[in-house]
Amino acid sequence: MVCPACQHEMKQVEISPRGKPVFACVNPDCKCFIDVKKWGYEK
Repeated sequence: MVCPACQHEMKQVEISPRGKPVFACVNPDCKCFIDVKKWGYEK
């Protein structure tokens, strides 16, 4: 799984209400870090 914005690795941070894994970008320098963390990214 890579970040759709910066191509860095993403890690699973939680499980969504629908039971799907939610990932966040691990690159703190990418401007997508906050957004991805906020809304999550379902595979």
